[in-house]
Parts: sequence; structure tokens; C-alpha cells
Amino acid sequence: MRMLDEITLREVTRTPGANGFPAKAVAETAVYADVESVGQSEYYAAQSIKRRADIVFVVKEDEYSGQTEVQYGSTIYDVVRTAQKYEARTNTRLYRADPSKIRLICSRR
Repeated sequence: MRMLDEITLREVTRTPGANGFPAKAVAETAVYADVESVGQSEYYAAQSIKRRADIVFVVKEDEYSGQTEVQYGSTIYDVVRTAQKYEARTNTRLYRADPSKIRLICSRR
């Protein structure tokens, strides 16, 4: 995977404002990612617990620090869960877990 798509990782923090109402602050980080579709087992596992999984973003693990939202194009997604990238391939070997990448399983708002 070549990580050609640019996404924005968003961290939303809510703090009390000047008159006591909550104020929302958004910290954004632009990163490159691979965009994948949700697999059949992932989709039905999410449906069984009344959640939705719409899209998967694969990013480098050192670029992700617990952000709760992802913006891709003009659409904002909520991060449902994260998982280790399942496999990595080289010319001669197949490794089961790629420690440098993490999968962000997201649902559309």
C-alpha cells in the first residue's frame, strides 16, 4: 500500500467557555492514509452490537495518537475502534502483523 490519500485526524476537546457554556476546540493533523472498504466479517460484527462500520483508514502508527474523528474529503467519520494492520508483505515473506501501521475502523456521522 502506498498511502496516497490525504485525511485529517481531528481531536475534539470540550472546555467550559467564558459564560459557562461548553466550547469546542478542534486540533487537526493532516496525514496520508490508505482507504479500504470494510470487510464482511467486520461489517456484520459491528451490526451485531448495534454499531456501524463504513470505512477503514490505514495510517502509520506513530502519526495516530488517539484522535476521535477523521475527515476524508468533506465527510467526517467517528473512529469506532482501532486494530493492528493484519498483514505485511515483502517479495519473499508474509508477516502477520505490521507494527508500523494501524487500522482505524470508522462510521459516518
